[in-house]
Amino acid sequence: MFLKDQSLYTFQLWSSVQWWNQKFLKCHRVVQQWKTQQTINLEYNRARQAAITQEISEIVGGSEAQ
Repeated sequence: MFLKDQSLYTFQLWSSVQWWNQKFLKCHRVVQQWKTQQTINLEYNRARQAAITQEISEIVGGSEAQ
């Protein structure tokens, strides 16, 4: 009986460990995806702002030449 109870306890313990591990990995992937998305958004916004600044500089430079 002891061996059977011990096996059941071990099975329950490993099931719990696996469940927590899966939960942790899922949360980790979500955080990594969020960080990646934030990095992409930041790079896109910087490029967009650089294009806007360049266009404004060209407009101002053109009006000064006239």
